[in-house]
Amino acid sequence: MIYEYQEFKLNSVLSRYIDCVWTESYTQRPENKGRTYLVVPDNTVELIFTSGTLERKIKDGLGKVEVLGSHLSGLKTIAQDVKVDGEMNLSVRFKPHGLYPFIKPRLQETINQSIPIEDLFGKDILELESQLFETHCLLDRVRHIETYFLKRLLTLNRQADATFDYLINRIVDGRGAHRILDLAEETGVTIKTFERKFLQNLGVSPKQCGQLIRLFHTLKATNKASQVNLTSIAHDNGFYDQMHFIKEMKKFTRLTPGEYLKAPRELQMPIFTRN
Repeated sequence: MIYEYQEFKLNSVLSRYIDCVWTESYTQRPENKGRTYLVVPDNTVELIFTSGTLERKIKDGLGKVEVLGSHLSGLKTIAQDVKVDGEMNLSVRFKPHGLYPFIKPRLQETINQSIPIEDLFGKDILELESQLFETHCLLDRVRHIETYFLKRLLTLNRQADATFDYLINRIVDGRGAHRILDLAEETGVTIKTFERKFLQNLGVSPKQCGQLIRLFHTLKATNKASQVNLTSIAHDNGFYDQMHFIKEMKKFTRLTPGEYLKAPRELQMPIFTRN
């Protein structure tokens, strides 16, 4: 369990897009240094400021390994192996659909990718990084982040896509169970427009978005329950049967449900156990 994990909420304008700013000391403990962690899709987009490096290995058939300093970790659809070397100073956790107002429309390029911060946000974010490294007060660091993203929101002035926001909120509220055709008919948009909006503003299709949201609630159920009944969890989260559950778990996490329960999960516990 991570005992020294803290979250900070931002003001109401930014909270539409940014879930929280967070920090933890778990990876800095002597017994955890140099460890490699399995990180499964968790329905988050993370902007990580670090004075060291993070090594991310994505087992997508290419065996791709990236070693980066401060970077954005895009929405994950496959598991990653992550090794932390150095201090994770502070991280900004975007809602999965919350990145699009802050960058140019290139969301598909961020899926399963780790991107240096200046490549997405420009050179001015390096000023923010320096401020964070030089500031000792945690609350002042959070204020620096808040100021930067409020200014960026106003400067870019990208209009919110009301239709997209409505559709994704419906999928989130329904835990991924809504039929895409039903939602398209409800809002009067074509399937083609539906797909385009999600690829443009989220980076994945509506169908895959629904699958990731369902996976998130499934993993949350396995992490919060004191007694885990995989059959009940599969049924409660809309899987047709046990084989469907196992197939989807392996697709997104590389593990069967049983293997996932036995795997070390401490690093992502704050995400999967929060209310």
